[in-house]
Amino acid sequence: MALDLDRYLASNTIPYYFRALYAGRGLASLPHRRRIARLLRELDGLLTPQTSLADVGTGDSLLTALIAARYGLGQVEGLDRQVALLEIARAHHPGIRYREYDLNRPTPPPGRYDVVLCLETLEHVGDLEAAIDNLLGLPRPGGHLLLSVPIEIGLPGLLKFAVRLRPGGIGFQDLPRTRGLAWRYLLALLTGRRLARFRQPRAHWETHFGFDHRVLEALLAQRGLAPQRFDVASTRFYRLTLSGTAAASANGSSA
Repeated sequence: MALDLDRYLASNTIPYYFRALYAGRGLASLPHRRRIARLLRELDGLLTPQTSLADVGTGDSLLTALIAARYGLGQVEGLDRQVALLEIARAHHPGIRYREYDLNRPTPPPGRYDVVLCLETLEHVGDLEAAIDNLLGLPRPGGHLLLSVPIEIGLPGLLKFAVRLRPGGIGFQDLPRTRGLAWRYLLALLTGRRLARFRQPRAHWETHFGFDHRVLEALLAQRGLAPQRFDVASTRFYRLTLSGTAAASANGSSA
């Protein structure tokens, strides 16, 4: 199913910062466009007009609305903790139902869905374990969960480290400013140590510093889950098909 991403962005008036990441065909937008193209290829085998879909971390719903339109979906919900973004989404995409939803708090599922997406969101949550258990409770038995997170270790992590700490870069921001932080973080990247050790408990993270997808994979393994994995540029995707007992097992493991 063909997608004219440029036409979609041009016709969508939503004032979204990340529009610039996808617009055009330069080097800066290439990895983001590749990520969307790979995501849609994956969804081609999962979505029909009858499929119910939840997008957790929908933001202002630019991508959620693209997916809903592409597949002609009639049952779509966008979930996010940021009320201001949900108000923007409601104003621009009234055909989608929106709910305030915080992955950090153990919460009864607002619904059960055939397909659940959580894209580029888990790196921002404060309680990754609670977030995973919440997500596992959202798909219906036999439903699908598709996750994506940034790769912040290895060569991708080193390149991002250099870009973020260059003059004019975003810097560490969220991480506590302790002496020698940059050198200790660089050493962890070079030696393969867990980056999560740099994060202290908090409700939300703005940047990706300290996120380590190996922690996510360990949490999934603890719950007896072995997702399909594939990488696109510096993003890792996970696809799970959940049995009727998966959510119960996950909740039991965190009790």
